[in-house]
Amino acid sequence: MKTKFIGREASKVIGIHYLVVEAHTAYNILLGRPSLNVLGAIVSTPYLVMKFPSEGGKVITMYEDQKMARECYVAI
Repeated sequence: MKTKFIGREASKVIGIHYLVVEAHTAYNILLGRPSLNVLGAIVSTPYLVMKFPSEGGKVITMYEDQKMARECYVAI
């Protein structure tokens, strides 16, 4: 069963530097290793899942729809 957390108790705020570019891509944002390290995130690209601890101590699991991701990738 896939669970998506929404709310303050399942969130984490970090400061990151980013660069805005105009590009046709399937991604909304690309997080580099420094940002992932600050988040304490573990990423599984084959499963399109990212896990990281929230400020409240819970583990947040973010899932992406694999079918939609494939459709976006093919459309680009």
